[in-house]
Amino acid sequence: MTAEEMALPASEAAYKYMNQPPAQGPIPLVIGVTGHRDVPDADGNALVAAFTRILESLRRDYPASPMLVLSALAEGADRLAAWTALDFPGTRLAAVLPLPVPEYLRDCGTEASRTEFSALLDAAATVRVVPQHREGNGSTRMEAKDRERQYARVGAEIVAHCHILVAFWDGLSGGVGGTAEVVGHRLHGIPRGLCRRDLLDPVETGPVAHILTPRRDARDDATTSPAGTIRWLFPDAPGEPGGPAFVWRGDPHSMLRHIDRCNRDILVLRREDPGAIARCRLSLADTPPPGELPEELETLAQRFAEADAMADRYQAKNLFAFRALLVLGLLLVAQIQLGKWQALAGFLDGFCLMIFLFAFGIYRWARHGRWQERFLDYRGLGEGLRVQFFWRAGGLGQCAADFYMRRQSGDLDWIRQAIRGLTATLAPHHAQEQGDWLAWVKTAWIDGQYRYFAGPVGSGRGGAALRDARRGGRIDKAAGVCTVTGVILTLLWKSGRFLHIPLPDWVGQGCMVLGPLLLALAIGLKAYGETMAYRENSRRYEKMAFLFAQGGQAMAGAARQGETGLRRHVLLEIGREALAENGDWLLQHRARPLKMPSKVA
Repeated sequence: MTAEEMALPASEAAYKYMNQPPAQGPIPLVIGVTGHRDVPDADGNALVAAFTRILESLRRDYPASPMLVLSALAEGADRLAAWTALDFPGTRLAAVLPLPVPEYLRDCGTEASRTEFSALLDAAATVRVVPQHREGNGSTRMEAKDRERQYARVGAEIVAHCHILVAFWDGLSGGVGGTAEVVGHRLHGIPRGLCRRDLLDPVETGPVAHILTPRRDARDDATTSPAGTIRWLFPDAPGEPGGPAFVWRGDPHSMLRHIDRCNRDILVLRREDPGAIARCRLSLADTPPPGELPEELETLAQRFAEADAMADRYQAKNLFAFRALLVLGLLLVAQIQLGKWQALAGFLDGFCLMIFLFAFGIYRWARHGRWQERFLDYRGLGEGLRVQFFWRAGGLGQCAADFYMRRQSGDLDWIRQAIRGLTATLAPHHAQEQGDWLAWVKTAWIDGQYRYFAGPVGSGRGGAALRDARRGGRIDKAAGVCTVTGVILTLLWKSGRFLHIPLPDWVGQGCMVLGPLLLALAIGLKAYGETMAYRENSRRYEKMAFLFAQGGQAMAGAARQGETGLRRHVLLEIGREALAENGDWLLQHRARPLKMPSKVA
């Protein structure tokens, strides 16, 4: 999506999408808006047309993804963009306010402005007020410096949660919380005082669609370009009309393509296998909640189920591809050995070609479909949404994206951004004060995950840790048997020829074929075990079982003391550890791509 494309009128494809929107998935492309309050009335149509071109281009490039526009609903550009978003098919509005509504209304200069604000507030899909930080004498009326700080915070909040920032801006510097400062946050990173970021975490930056917007009292010669001109600003080369290629951390082209692909996969899954989604929804918690789930938790549960079901689907496909390639590789080795029999040489040449074509076709099919990548990414997305669900159920307002692979860039950035996009569509969080919900989270999540990793207490059945340890042990034993047998048969055949020991033809030929074939099978089994990482997974699962056991004990102790805050702190720490462990697991398996074991092939 280049700046030149943004500047063109709506294409035929964009017109089709606008008038007949295709089915769209649940993960939105989040567009943040910032801009001047004092926009000249004469420039309104040009600014609306420019913002519409941006929305059309996003709809054309990412048709399966809905759009969510974040706006503070201030007078001027914020409201102009909000009305445009509401008129654009497949686009919702989310209000992110710096102050509570009664306090914010004080900044509306006229009754007409207050009426417009109320209308937009009613039309917004969600309304959220950034946390307030006050200083002063405790008066209910907010001091000027506190209001200024809140405006700075709302700009940072919009930047932190958007995928693309649209700035209705004249290009000049401004004050605290102004458009210029918000653009700077997007291009150079949000200061640590305004966002959740550790000292060693890299800053997150991204693109800015700069819509040239003169101020009402600007001089006529202040700019040489007409209002509504679109320029793309980038962290590495800001201000270049048209913009260079995306070159910063977290390429949004790749990120948005991943989100759109995820939405397409969800739509396919909903159509082809809704039962899989229902089964994964039931697996989220094996005990009923103490009351009806709020709408926000129902939404998170559904999104988790869809991600988990997609991970299961692509895991099955990836396992099929890997096992098929392994079997075909062993058949090639067998063909080579059987080819030493002259009577079979002609037949085996055609057999070899057929095996190679099958193997190449399966490999290309799996690589083109990115089965392994999708399995791992969707499993990571599902784990992030699991943690987000139980955090919300337990009364925590944190976003899982703030803790998931913060120092990992590249193709995996989209998982964090997808979680942020989904949480941006949720209703404002209200902490559950009832102890019943915290007790349920302990039973459904902490105890449930312990049973998954370690096995049900007193049942005599092992969990995931013991299961993978046994699988790894069986593979090692089978590989050992194949190795010893193959070596014996090979030595018997070689020693018979070297020592001139007469052997029956069928014995010699059998040792000649089976010896190397069993050795190749041993190599293939070891490669399978290493790729599946059974031993490593077993150790990880043991660690997680210990973590959830400790967390369960800490939660029980805090409950006996009536420490609600401590119980929520335990939930926060367990969630952070679960996210970190899942991130390590994902990176470990991504480092083992689908391929034929070289020694077998």
